[in-house]
Amino acid sequence: MKNPTIKVFDKHAVNYDELQQTLVPGYDDVISMVAEAYLHYIGEGTFLDMGCGTGNVSLKILKESPKSRVFLLDGSLAMLKIALQKVKAEAGGQVICGSKAVNLETKDWHQGIEGPFDGIVTAFVLEHLQEDDYRAVVRKNHELLREGGVFITVEWSDDEYGMQEWFMKKMKRRGDAIPEYAPVIEEFTKSEKHYFVNIREKIGWLKDAGFQNVHPIWQHLFGYIVVCEK
Repeated sequence: MKNPTIKVFDKHAVNYDELQQTLVPGYDDVISMVAEAYLHYIGEGTFLDMGCGTGNVSLKILKESPKSRVFLLDGSLAMLKIALQKVKAEAGGQVICGSKAVNLETKDWHQGIEGPFDGIVTAFVLEHLQEDDYRAVVRKNHELLREGGVFITVEWSDDEYGMQEWFMKKMKRRGDAIPEYAPVIEEFTKSEKHYFVNIREKIGWLKDAGFQNVHPIWQHLFGYIVVCEK
């Protein structure tokens, strides 16, 4: 049976960009900051976009670093197809060095993905993984990077200071203003699985995977962008 989170993203892939930009507080800011971090720490190179969605992070990077190349990976084949189309149309097909649709919860998700990469970026993805799967994925990410490579990840914390509740209230207000979104929001609420863990604990998991100089560079309420160096 297909992962319910992947299933709901498959179903709503064509509306993903509209939903994210309309409902998610700070969405464009997060995407822009991940791209800015890539440009600062890596500049240009070959990178893996893990959980690429519809390709928004990759496009931000490639428009500023056109000599970079990307491997697009996502659990949703429908999302991946859109990402491939968008990147080819707006950045050119030559920047794509590979693609794969795969569930990160499978042990062999990395088969056919050839490193080493200069960078790995991921946004709005790893919170869908329970601890064992998260740890396995970031260990493999460490292996896939070249020496000196950088992993840039958007991480969500638990509700230690009430900021998750604050964020969710902002999102609910946005959703309530557009009644036609109500059934879609309800479907995502029922199907999309999240595992929120304190950011300090997640930083520990990243260090356990072998990363050095693990440090948050940006925060919006309970969301963090974390840079990890190999």
